[in-house]
Amino acid sequence: MLTALLMLFGQSLFAHDFEVDGIYYKYLSQEDKTVSVSYRGSSSDEYSNEYSGDVVIPSSVTYNGTTYSVTYIGGQAFCDCTSLTNIKIPSSVTSIGYGAFCGCTGLTSIEIPSSVTSIGNLVFWGCTGLTSIEIPNGVTSIGEWVFSYCTGLTSIEIPSSVTSILNNAFEGCEKLEYNEYDNALYLGNTDNPYVALIKPKSKEIATCDIHENCKVILYNAFSGCSSLESIALPFVGDKPHTATDTYQYPFGYIFGTDSYAGGTATKQYYYGSSTSSTTFATYYIPSSLNSVKITGSSYIPYGAFRGCTGLTSITIPSSVTSIGGYAFYGCTGLTSIEIPSSVTSIGDMAFNKCLGLTSIELPSSVTSIGYGAFSNCTGLTSIEIPSSVTSIGKYAFYSCSGLTSIEIPSSVTSIGDYAFQGCSGLTSVVIPSSVTSIGDYAFQGCRLLRSDERCDSKQRDEHRRLCVPRLHWPDEHHLFSILFTNVHFFYF
Repeated sequence: MLTALLMLFGQSLFAHDFEVDGIYYKYLSQEDKTVSVSYRGSSSDEYSNEYSGDVVIPSSVTYNGTTYSVTYIGGQAFCDCTSLTNIKIPSSVTSIGYGAFCGCTGLTSIEIPSSVTSIGNLVFWGCTGLTSIEIPNGVTSIGEWVFSYCTGLTSIEIPSSVTSILNNAFEGCEKLEYNEYDNALYLGNTDNPYVALIKPKSKEIATCDIHENCKVILYNAFSGCSSLESIALPFVGDKPHTATDTYQYPFGYIFGTDSYAGGTATKQYYYGSSTSSTTFATYYIPSSLNSVKITGSSYIPYGAFRGCTGLTSITIPSSVTSIGGYAFYGCTGLTSIEIPSSVTSIGDMAFNKCLGLTSIELPSSVTSIGYGAFSNCTGLTSIEIPSSVTSIGKYAFYSCSGLTSIEIPSSVTSIGDYAFQGCSGLTSVVIPSSVTSIGDYAFQGCRLLRSDERCDSKQRDEHRRLCVPRLHWPDEHHLFSILFTNVHFFYF
């Protein structure tokens, strides 16, 4: 298994550059005079046990009259050195590469300096002699399989600086002692025992209230929890995100992509390496899960709950200020949702195809309704647009066939293209005189709108250009009226 994983994460085929006092080095930068600690020879398995006993790595090394700073422990540098018992890493080192100490079964003690910010994949894989380890406050990322099969490990301290822990980091650590809170097991530190949620207490849990101080949730932590009905979590995805972050993982991330009995395949799109394009994964979310409560965070990521058709209740906390695009797209089981007064922006297509929504109240903090935000919400019968809104985006209420009337507040200045197209049940629209722009086909297909017989031909001609430029209707024989405050206008 280890060989396959090492091949997956890559293996250097370059020989060490020089040796000093029994330690092998490779050049990182001749210009910056930096080196990494390496294995002997051209591959990690060319020699065995080139390191043994207690090893002290210096912060600098001199070779051929030039002094180099040691800044990196290279990939597989000490891999399978079973006679290695103790190692001291200098504060000049900032990163530990993949598989650096994997298979060092004799290693019982290691001190990681506070200068280290990242620990790569497989670093301590199979270090069965390790019983405890303290990760310094400064490390932000812990790679895949890092401590996997450290079967003697009983305690580990995770600092609050950690924002990323990748897959299977603690796989096979059967003796590891966790901090328990409401059906979940955590690792952390003295100040915050709940930094990282590692896994649920059991796969049979029905509810889980994730601790508010949790900063990281491991990938597929809840995979196989086929009885889970409700969950409360401080953020969506792997950690709290902002709108500019890359890799804004969606809700399905904590359930993983492995299928299991009782898991519903859910294809979710999210921002990967860029916020200008998306990627996707098919996650398996328990079909039993119907209620989600978000307890923290200021932002609900792009595509957060996209396609979660089984959810009937989602609670958004007052800490949220922004709802990302496609956040609730296709949540057909939702019948209502309360948007708190803290929210100022609702992203494009945020509630598109929420067919079960019958009503929604927008708080007075919202200033704009994004592109297609409520389009195809065919069950929506009423919506109150607050006076804080200044623009209604394109396709905002496209094909909301259940809407019968709508009043647009005097704060609105523009209505986007196709904004109410296909609202076939709409019989009354109240538009204030503040509106100076109505986009193409904004009310196309609203066949139940009727003209106001109190208006005369002079009013029609006088105000047609001002109020409804380029507004198109499929049936030229239908008169319709757009009611302005205290004045009525209509168009053939």
